[in-house]
Amino acid sequence: MSGETKVDWGSLPGQAQTWSQQATAIGNISGTISGLQIPASVPWFQDAVNAYNQVCQLYEKLSGQGFQQMQSIANALTTAYQNYQSTEQHLTQSAGNVGH
Repeated sequence: MSGETKVDWGSLPGQAQTWSQQATAIGNISGTISGLQIPASVPWFQDAVNAYNQVCQLYEKLSGQGFQQMQSIANALTTAYQNYQSTEQHLTQSAGNVGH
C-alpha cells in the first residue's frame, strides 16, 4: 500500500448539500421539541411532567448541537472543494504560462 488517500473532489458539493439538508432537518426538530413541553399545572403529576420536560430540554439541546456540527461539516466540505478548485485553476494558469 502506498498510504495515499484518494479524494473524489467532484462529490464534495453533493456531500456538503446532504449535510446541510440534514442539519436543517435536525434544527427543525430542535425547534419543534421546545413546543412539546407541558406546563406544570397539575400538582399530582408534577414529577412526571418535570421528567418529561427535562427530556424535552435535553433533546432540544442535543439536536441544536447536532445542527451546528452538521452545518460545520457541510461548510468544511464546501471550503475544501472551493480550495481545491482554486488550486486547480491556479496550477492550470501557471502551467499555461510555462515557456512563454
